[in-house]
Amino acid sequence: AMIRMKQHAPRRGAGLRATAPRVKTTPLLGYGSVEDAKYTALEDKIRLEHQMQPKIAVLIPVLMRPHRVAPLLASFRAATPESIAKIYFVAQRSDREELAAIDASGQTPILVDDADRSWAKKINRGYSATTEPWILLGADDLAFHAGWTDKISSLLIQFGGVIGTNDLGNAATIRGHGSTHPLVRRAYADIFGTADEAGKIVHEAYDHNFPDAELVMTAKRRALFTHVRTCIIEHLHPLWRKAPQDHVYQLGRRNWKADQALYVQRCKQFGLV
Repeated sequence: AMIRMKQHAPRRGAGLRATAPRVKTTPLLGYGSVEDAKYTALEDKIRLEHQMQPKIAVLIPVLMRPHRVAPLLASFRAATPESIAKIYFVAQRSDREELAAIDASGQTPILVDDADRSWAKKINRGYSATTEPWILLGADDLAFHAGWTDKISSLLIQFGGVIGTNDLGNAATIRGHGSTHPLVRRAYADIFGTADEAGKIVHEAYDHNFPDAELVMTAKRRALFTHVRTCIIEHLHPLWRKAPQDHVYQLGRRNWKADQALYVQRCKQFGLV
């Protein structure tokens, strides 16, 4: 049976605890037969996959940082069993220097058009182009810590939603309330999806900021979020003084206020706060 984190919908503003998960076989939220059927379909899918080896597609949306390809791959390979996870770079066809670095590393990227520049769109395109039962929403400024897959091994088999990781930077992520680079069960994206669209992992209207926050809040509202503090995928971000500022980080901040306003609006619209 699928592990769920609550027996009922959380109160507004109340986070779902990431400890002592409960096993349930009946729908949680009582939103009616349509929503209840999604939980049943998710449980059926997990039951079919129960004996399969858990596999993770590690999606790495990239943009104009060819120098990050080699160190990211070195970190991933040193910390990750080949039998558990496979890395996929998601790059624009026009990003020639990035593509050259990926090619030199021996990887074959998932290619997208310039219209799919954003992190959210690249995540969704990577989801559509892969088949593994789990998807890690990554980036090129990560450092994988040893044993990260071991810490979530039981959840990969039984859990039906979104698993938060510890990025050692964002305060909410360290406390277990959020996750900048979570794992998402493919069946969850297929059946539930975003707050308003099945078959997608994140909402694509965000330019860069807040799609991960909405994903976590939506999974919490569905009682399908848990967090594993010991699963460490470190975010080497300038905010934590772990990387220099560059033009790509500046591009990501360009529409921060508009992204924040969209996040607030959607949280209110779908009862995520």
